[in-house]
Amino acid sequence: MKESKIFPASVLGQSTDGLFKEMSPLSGVLYLTTLFTVVGVIVAMNFIYVDVHVQASGIIKPREDRTVIAATASGFIRACHLAPNTHVGAGDTLFIIRTELITAKLPALEKRKAELDDLIIDLKALTTCSPYSVQLRSPMYKQDVLYYIVQWSEADARRKVARQAYERNRKLHEAHVIPLSEYEPVELEYTQAENAIRKLEGYQKRQWQSDLIAFETEYREIETQIRQIDIQRSETVVRSPVAGTIMGGADSF
Repeated sequence: MKESKIFPASVLGQSTDGLFKEMSPLSGVLYLTTLFTVVGVIVAMNFIYVDVHVQASGIIKPREDRTVIAATASGFIRACHLAPNTHVGAGDTLFIIRTELITAKLPALEKRKAELDDLIIDLKALTTCSPYSVQLRSPMYKQDVLYYIVQWSEADARRKVARQAYERNRKLHEAHVIPLSEYEPVELEYTQAENAIRKLEGYQKRQWQSDLIAFETEYREIETQIRQIDIQRSETVVRSPVAGTIMGGADSF
């Protein structure tokens, strides 16, 4: 009985069986060997164990031989000269800290210090000389002196009027023209006008002296703050206090 073919010859030639028949026996052996090798390696990976360890030489030192370096100011590291196992000498720069929060206060302090210079100079002049003869530098006390002069001029005008009335009534009383009951109120008004002038002058002088003490105290405090900032700015450069070798942690050597 003659066998019938289901697929035509062109289709069978492109099938796996057709291609496998066209291969040489050596190619087939290499193909199967490679296939079984790859499968074997994949399966063996679950059972293979490799012991990995690292050895390195080092020196063990007691804690007493270590010097810990700590920054005295807060900030951000701007430059770092630390590297493990490197030798440094005493005084070498280790790292530099940027202290923007500290230095930001300096311009305001210096501006206030300059203002206080003018205020203190004016107050020293006002407490030792007449307000009419001083040359003031600060706008604050220029305005203050003008206000004081207006008050003093008004009080002096009232004193002059009271004095004229007092002199006139005193002569009349001495001549027995007016009785004592009319003379005494005029004398009292003149005395009060004189006292008002002295009170105004004394109060203003004490006020200026009090301001001078307060501003001098503030001036000294600002100078102290500026010196502290200068110290902190110099301490932002951290230097090695001793010679040695930087350890792996880069925080002691």
